[in-house]
Amino acid sequence: MNGDGPIRSNTGLSMRPGSKFALYWLFGLALRLVAALVLAVVLCLLWVYLLIRLHLPKILPTWHLPALLLLVGYTWAVYFRLPFFRNRSRPQRIFLSSGLAALFIFMTYWGGMAALFVLLNKKTDRRVETVTLPSGEVLENHTYLEEGWGDERYNALFLKNPATGVSEPIDDPLGHLNYESAPGEPSLFQRYPHPQEFVRGDEKVLLIGPFACKRWIQQKKSSWDLFRFDTASHEEVDYVRSFWKPTDPAPAARMASGTFSPGEGPECFLHYQFDSLNLENNILTVKLAQPNDEFPDYLVYSACDYKGDPSYNFPWKFDLARTRAKNGPQWVKPMPYRMALDYSVVTFRGLPGIPFDEKHDIAMTRPSAKEIATAILELSDQELRSAECQFTIDDTNRVVEKFKAMYGFADAQTNRFNILWQPHVNGAFPVSSLRPGEWVIVGESSYGTNCVCDRFIRIHRMEP
Repeated sequence: MNGDGPIRSNTGLSMRPGSKFALYWLFGLALRLVAALVLAVVLCLLWVYLLIRLHLPKILPTWHLPALLLLVGYTWAVYFRLPFFRNRSRPQRIFLSSGLAALFIFMTYWGGMAALFVLLNKKTDRRVETVTLPSGEVLENHTYLEEGWGDERYNALFLKNPATGVSEPIDDPLGHLNYESAPGEPSLFQRYPHPQEFVRGDEKVLLIGPFACKRWIQQKKSSWDLFRFDTASHEEVDYVRSFWKPTDPAPAARMASGTFSPGEGPECFLHYQFDSLNLENNILTVKLAQPNDEFPDYLVYSACDYKGDPSYNFPWKFDLARTRAKNGPQWVKPMPYRMALDYSVVTFRGLPGIPFDEKHDIAMTRPSAKEIATAILELSDQELRSAECQFTIDDTNRVVEKFKAMYGFADAQTNRFNILWQPHVNGAFPVSSLRPGEWVIVGESSYGTNCVCDRFIRIHRMEP
C-alpha cells in the first residue's frame, strides 16, 4: 500500500510506516513502567503511613493494594499510544493491555525477588570437613553457610574410598542435613564429631547424630537411604500422642474433635537419640534424650520384607510390637474389651471413587453395588493375626486375599483405637485410628472395563 496510512495485516496488527514509532513506543513503555512502579510504591507507603498514623480501618489485604495499583499503572503504560491492534475496539485494546500488564507484573515480582535473592544472599564459610571411619573410608561433608533471608547451613555428604579414590554421594533428597545456622555457629561435624560406622558383610550404616544413613547396593550400584529419628514424625506420632494428657483445654478440645494440627502435640518437644542398632535383624532403637515420666522411653524401628522377615534392603518403619516390648508392661495399654475387625468387599459398575475418601455407604449406592464377601478377624494386643477372604468377580476372577492386623492402643480422649494393619505390605492403604463401627477403605481395584472392587474394614466390640 502506498501513502502514509497504517499498514494492516490479516492478524489484526497495525503499525505506522517504518519501525521508528514502535521503537519510540517501546522506549517510552520502559519509562512508563518504571514511573508506574515508583508511583505504586509511593502510594503504598503513604497508605501504610495513614493506616498507622490515623488508625484507619484495613479495607484490603496487604498484597491487594500494590497489585491493584500496578495493574492500573501498567495497563495505562501499555495502552498509551499503543501502535498495535489499531483495528480493535477501545474496550478490546484496554483488555489486551491489561493482559500484557499482568504479564509485566509477574515479571516484575519474580525479577525483583531474584534480584533481592542475589543481592541479599551470599555463600560463606565454604569448606570440606572429613572424618576417617574405622573401615579406613573417609566421610566428607561439603558445607557452606548461606546468609540472607534466614541464614541456613547446607551440607552434602560423600563417602570416599582412599584406595580407589571413588567418592559416593549420600543421598538427601529431602534436605534433612540442612539446618538454620547463624555465622559462627557449629557446622555438622562440629555438632556431631564422632560418626559411628556399622558394617555386616556388604551392609553398612553410618550414624551421624540423629541421622542413620543406610547403603543399598543393587546391580553393583550403591544408593543411600537417610533416616532421621530425633523426633516422632510418622506412624509413631499416634503412639506418642496416646500417652499425652494436655492441660490446656484448647488443644484438648481440638484433639477430641479430630481437628488437631500436625506439629501441635508432644512430638514438638520430645527429642530422641540413638540407643542401639541390630544389623542382623535390622532393628534400630532410639530413646528419649531427656526422660519424661509421662511418655515411654523408647521407639523401635525395623526393616522387614513383604513376608515380615528382617530385610536390610527395606526402609525402617515404626515397629509397634517391639516398641511395646522394649518399653515394658507398665506402658502397655491392653484392649479394654474383646475386639474384632470386619472385612467387607463391595463391587459396583462404573468409575472408582476418590481413593482414601470413598465411604462404604456411598459405595453401596453406586450402580449394581453389592457386598460380595466378608471376613472377621479377632484382634490381639500381643501378636499379629491373619485371616483370608475368598470371592469371585464376574464369575471368572477367583480371588483369595489374606490380611494381617493387630490391636495397637487406645486414645481415651477421642474414643479412637489404633490398629496395626498390613505392616509388611508395600503400598497398603494407610489406616488412621478408628472409631468402633466406622468403615475405612483399605483397597481398590478394577476388573474388566467398568467393574470396581473396594475393600473396607471396621472394628467392633465382641460379646464376652
